[in-house]
Amino acid sequence: MTRSKHRLILILFFCATLLFCFTANAAQLSHATARQIQQAYELQNNNQYTQAIALLNKINTNVKYDQAYINRMLGWLYWQKQQTNLAIKALTKAVDAKALVDDEGVSTQRMLADLLLTEGYYQRAESRYLTLIKEVNDTKSLSQLWLRVAQAQYQQQKWPQVERAIGSLFKYPKKPQVTPLTMLLTAQLAQKKWRSSIVTTRKIRDLEPNNILWWQQLSNLYLYINDKKNALITLQQADRARLVLTKQQRELMANLYADAQVPFNAAYLYNQLDDLATTETKLHRQAIYWQSAKEWDKAIASWTKAAKFNNKYYWYIARLNLQLNRYQSVLAALQHLPKKTNQMMMVKVQALNELGNTALALTTAQQAHAQNPTDRSLNWIKYLTNK
Repeated sequence: MTRSKHRLILILFFCATLLFCFTANAAQLSHATARQIQQAYELQNNNQYTQAIALLNKINTNVKYDQAYINRMLGWLYWQKQQTNLAIKALTKAVDAKALVDDEGVSTQRMLADLLLTEGYYQRAESRYLTLIKEVNDTKSLSQLWLRVAQAQYQQQKWPQVERAIGSLFKYPKKPQVTPLTMLLTAQLAQKKWRSSIVTTRKIRDLEPNNILWWQQLSNLYLYINDKKNALITLQQADRARLVLTKQQRELMANLYADAQVPFNAAYLYNQLDDLATTETKLHRQAIYWQSAKEWDKAIASWTKAAKFNNKYYWYIARLNLQLNRYQSVLAALQHLPKKTNQMMMVKVQALNELGNTALALTTAQQAHAQNPTDRSLNWIKYLTNK
C-alpha cells in the first residue's frame, strides 16, 4: 500500500473514531475536561490545529481516562500537522494508560499501530497488531490485522513469521488477493521453498493471467526442482495465451524442447530470435537441432551462416554433405579449411573416389598417410592402387 493511500485511510479512520468517541463517551469525561475538549473540537473543525493542541496541553487533570482521551486527540492533531513522532508519543501514552476500553481502546491501539507501520516502525507496529488480534473477534478485523502483521514482518524480513501470518489471514473466507500472495511468495523464495513457491505462484498467475512475470516465475521454479516438462508446458501455455515472450524466454523454451526430444520445435523457435543471425553460438545450436530433426538442408543453411564467424563449421557441412552423397559440396566445403587433419583428407579421398577422380583420390590418400600413417589411409591407398 502506498503511503498516500494509507494516509487517506488513516484520515478517515481518525475522523470517524474521534467524532464517535466524543459523542458517545463525553459523559465519561470529567465536567471541566469535557468542556475544554469541546472547545478543542471546535478549533479542530476550523482547522485551527495549533490552537487546539495548545488548549489540550494546558488541561490539567489527574483522571486517567481524561488523560488518555486527551492524548488520543493530541495524537490525531499532531499527525494532522505531520508531526508524526509527537503523534506516536501521544497515542502510545493513550494506549498504555489502559484507561480506554472496549471499542475505544481497540480503535486507539489500531490508530497507533497503523501510524507506526506507515512511519516505518515495523517491530513496534507488529507488536501492537499482535496485541490487537487478541482483543478482537470479528472476521473482517482479524483479516485486516493479520495482513498488517504480515506487512510489518515482511519489512523486517521475518520470512517464517510472514508465512504464518499469511496462513492465519487465509483462514478467513475471502477472495484471494495478489498483495498477500506476493508477500507469501517472497517469504517462500527467501527460504528456498521451491515447491511451496510453485503453488503460490500458480495462484497469483491465476489472478493475473496477463502478467508474463508470473508465467516466467513459474517456469523458473519448475527448473529449480528439475521439472523441465512442466517448465516447458508453462511457457507453451503462455505462448498460446498470446503473451509476449522475451528473447530469453523463447530461447529457454527452445532448449526445453530439445531436452524433450523435440528438436524441430527447438530449431524453429530459434528462428524467432532477433539476434540469431549475429550470434555464432545460437546458429551452432540451431544447426544441431535441425540436424537432430533430420532437416538436412536447414541444418546446412545454419552451419553455413555460422561458418561466417568461424570456418571450422565447414567441416560440419562437409560431413553432412558426405552423408547425403553430395560429393561436390563436400569438396567445396573442404576448400574453406586450409589446414586439413588426416580425417578431413580421408573424407576428401572418399568424395573424389565417388566422383570418379581416382588419381587425385590416390594422391590425397598418400599425402594423408605421409602426414599421419593410419590403417584407414593405407587401406585406401591399396584400394585405389588396385582399382
